[in-house]
Order: sequence, then C-alpha cells, then structure tokens
Amino acid sequence: MIPVHPNTIPRVRPLLARAGAALALFIFLISPGPVLGADIMTSPEKEKEALLITLGVISGQGLMLTCTSIATLADAYVEDVYTPEQAAEMAAGYLTMTDSVRQSLTFLRDSGMLEQEDAEMLNQILVAYEFLHKEIEAFSYFVETGDPKWVEEYEFNRDKAWEAIEDIGQ
Repeated sequence: MIPVHPNTIPRVRPLLARAGAALALFIFLISPGPVLGADIMTSPEKEKEALLITLGVISGQGLMLTCTSIATLADAYVEDVYTPEQAAEMAAGYLTMTDSVRQSLTFLRDSGMLEQEDAEMLNQILVAYEFLHKEIEAFSYFVETGDPKWVEEYEFNRDKAWEAIEDIGQ
C-alpha cells in the first residue's frame, strides 16, 4: 500500500469547493460584455477582440478543469479507484496537455500580436499552468516511488497553482 499523506484528501475538498466561486468570478472578469468603443472598431479590431475574449474564456475553463481534474485524479488514486499504472497513464496525459498548452500560449505571447496588457494576462495564465504542470509531475513521482516528499511537492504546487488562478486579472 502506498502511504497517503493525511492532509491530502481534506485539503483538496475545500479547494474544489472554492473552485466554483473562483470560476464564476474568473468568467465574469473575462466575459464578453459591451466593449468600450465597439461601435467604432474596425472589422479587424472586432475580430481580434472576439478572439481574445474567446481565448480568455477558454483559458479560464482550461485552468479550472485542469486544476480540478488533477485533484480528482489524486483523490481517486488515494482511494484505490485507480491502479498505479492507470494513475500514471492519466498523469502522463495531463503532463502532455499542460506542456502543449504552455508551448502554444508562449508562442502566442512571443508572437508580437498582443498588446502589452493582453501579454501580461497571458503571462499570468502561463504561471498558473506552470504550477499545474509541477503539481501533476509531483503526483506522477509519488505514484512511481511512493515517497511522501512528492506529496509535499504536490501540495505546494497545488496551493501555488490555486493562488495563481485566483490572481489572474487582478
């Protein structure tokens, strides 16, 4: 039996409970409302605005789903819902996904297509994805080794990821 850190499950549940409220706030902050000056925007400006709003909403959804998916996987694993092999396979998928997202968002940020304010928002999103990546990486090492130090690393990065998600747009 792999040792389970006693704080893992109790600390994940409050995180998930806060996720709904944070998602609502995040969506509100980036939701498409009346855009100031939209009536005088040229077509390319409207298209860019539509793309940025969509990127923001999808990024918010992606962060929240990734955050809750990792927590759910960890909960399920410690409750013996998944074997170590199944958990490792799922974690590998999350690692690949977070790598792909980070690469794509970095490419967009560095492309020069964004205004400074939009690039700064993207930086905040990238920071959150970096912590999510480290969180699932620590979980993977825990599954592989059973070493409790990886639970501590997982918890540290989970807390940092959540802080980064809460800080987006502030």
